[in-house]
Amino acid sequence: FTGKISLAPGAFAVTAADASVARVPLADVQSVVFDRVATITKPAEWSGHSVGPAAVAGSFTHTNGDFTVVGAGRTYQVERGHFYVQQEVGEAAQLTTFVPRPPGTRGGPDRFKAAGVALLGRFDGTGPAAYLVLSDGGRTGVTRWRTAEGKERSKHFTPGADGMWLRLERCANQVTALASADGRRWETLGNEILALPEIAHAGLLVTGTINDVSVAVKFGHVDLQT
Repeated sequence: FTGKISLAPGAFAVTAADASVARVPLADVQSVVFDRVATITKPAEWSGHSVGPAAVAGSFTHTNGDFTVVGAGRTYQVERGHFYVQQEVGEAAQLTTFVPRPPGTRGGPDRFKAAGVALLGRFDGTGPAAYLVLSDGGRTGVTRWRTAEGKERSKHFTPGADGMWLRLERCANQVTALASADGRRWETLGNEILALPEIAHAGLLVTGTINDVSVAVKFGHVDLQT
């Protein structure tokens, strides 16, 4: 018999392509061979992590591509501690989001030290990494690259008054950083060859302005393509 097989009381029910159903008593079955098996793929899930040698508290929620990430921070450098919401990615990946600039330019509960996207090889703040972030409450944009040997290179850019679209692309060991004011016209900010592991981590990062004081950042239109 060939067809869709279901289990009935004391028998297999085999539904053929013409919708006819044949019942095969279990007592008569000596062996069964399946040439096709339906599989269910579990959707990839986002997870939150403290990144860096200093533990950083944080949390996140998301719906329909919009994420609210709450994270604290430790010391001046982002690498020393930030909260990171990530998925594992292979050697081809693209992460895009819009990072808004919080109202006001000084102080306030919504002002962040850094918020943006990152591609990391590990969570301890060492190893190859690419950061593309808005810093100082969104007043400055920064690309930062770190090699496996710990060498760093960074470049500043000017974000829009209301925020900036950010994108990191991975193609094997080449990582490219792009930014856009409107989400349609993209400017390449730089690229780097990084010795990332085959499975790396792509995600959103947040660091507060004061040690251990959390700030919430609303990332819009988050899109991870793998």
